[in-house]
Amino acid sequence: MKKKNIKKIVVVAILVLLVSTIAYGWFSVRNKANVNNLALSAGTEGDLLIANVNGNVPGTYGSEIDLTTSNDANAILNPVTTLEGREFYSPVYSGSRVVSVEKITDMQELTTKYIYEKQFYLKVDCEGRGSEDDYYIYLTSNAGDRGTYVKDAVISSEDTAANAIRISFTIDGETVVYEPNFDGDNKSNEIAEDLVFQGGYNSYSTVKQISSGIFADSGNGNDSEYLFTIPANTDKLVTMRIWIEGKDKDCANSIELDDLIGHFEFSSISLRNASGN
Repeated sequence: MKKKNIKKIVVVAILVLLVSTIAYGWFSVRNKANVNNLALSAGTEGDLLIANVNGNVPGTYGSEIDLTTSNDANAILNPVTTLEGREFYSPVYSGSRVVSVEKITDMQELTTKYIYEKQFYLKVDCEGRGSEDDYYIYLTSNAGDRGTYVKDAVISSEDTAANAIRISFTIDGETVVYEPNFDGDNKSNEIAEDLVFQGGYNSYSTVKQISSGIFADSGNGNDSEYLFTIPANTDKLVTMRIWIEGKDKDCANSIELDDLIGHFEFSSISLRNASGN
């Protein structure tokens, strides 16, 4: 007899204001996308719980947390590139050309100038119900006001910074990169010339979501493929990173002064229920 599939959902909502000066888009030394009023919140449904980090342990688990601190108000995102979403590389210029990249080793510089990083805990709470299964975690598709998306708060042009944004999630050293608006295409050609061909930068695989909210090439319906597996009743630290991918062709002058809103909705299902046993 098949058990009823029950999803456990956690929601992470972000409000991002991107403001950039006019210059080149792709890795321009003069182009800084300022992120102001970055508001992060999270809520849960079912047995999937979320908690802020409190020292080296989870804070109080519940159905909603605030992922924003006062120090985040003036965070700055400069375009960077990466191989896997954990180490990041800044550009080296020759005039307006990007001729090579160098690894960013100063973590304070990385998290205050280039990327936005937050950590939180997830846990599937099955205590008292006799279920000790492992659980798959995945992103749900966008459906109305719920689901996963990153987009302009106010559409003022067909070009948007949301087409160049990446978000990574790391659990137990395993990193998955989420790419919203995979089919989005900014029209501006005002980008810095890229002469960096070596190293496989920006060739990392991503969980691709098209503008309609559906995840492309997924075997999990309209939702994403399974991202991670976590045991029941176990605290799992998640590191989330947000950046502008400089080697994305959509990182151009036209994305300046964008207001972005985002909403991440995670769902979980036991491996047993997922297999239909």
